[in-house]
Amino acid sequence: MDIASVTLLVRRLTTQVDPATSAYTDPDLHQRIKDSIVILKTLKVNGFADATSSFAVEDQPPAITPEPTDEQGVILAYRTAVDLLTEEYQQRLREGSMGVSWQSGLESESSITAAKAYADRIGDLAKELSNLILTQGVQFSAFRMQ
Repeated sequence: MDIASVTLLVRRLTTQVDPATSAYTDPDLHQRIKDSIVILKTLKVNGFADATSSFAVEDQPPAITPEPTDEQGVILAYRTAVDLLTEEYQQRLREGSMGVSWQSGLESESSITAAKAYADRIGDLAKELSNLILTQGVQFSAFRMQ
């Protein structure tokens, strides 16, 4: 999977949760992909930890060398999306734009529900990532007994 495909998948995953993340440029996302490679290597994720899979993200022209398999590219995109969304969420909490509520007379406003939904979606993506890592390289076979 080439870097354009990984970047496109990161964009799709993040904008489903937070349309504001579409403002990230390709070089920004490439840097985040580099960071995700380091994390996956550190965690010794299958396909990222061994010496034969020392991925690097080249800047000009943009590329991942050696090119990851489709399975590795999807894991890389999910890892990048989870990290990016988590950072966005934490930034909004620090700014006070999420997780606040107020009441004035009979009117009340709350972004707490939105903050919970945002955090839940990040958690869902993180679970999907975990499942991808756990099933990476595993072949399932089904058979029918009569």
